[in-house]
Amino acid sequence: MKCPVCIDGGDLHKFVYGLPADDFDFEKFEVGGCVVYEEMPDYRCRKCDWRGTKAELKRIRKEKS
Repeated sequence: MKCPVCIDGGDLHKFVYGLPADDFDFEKFEVGGCVVYEEMPDYRCRKCDWRGTKAELKRIRKEKS
């Protein structure tokens, strides 16, 4: 998926929460940490560092279309 902020080259990576296993794919996913609360982001762009939830992503994409 493409980043809603830097559409021209930012790729979104899904956060995975908890302690990563030895075979965790750091290239494909983001480590979100062990402390989880209600408004945690679902995605992060590694280019611009945008972080957001699925709902925010849908809202931004809807506004831009």
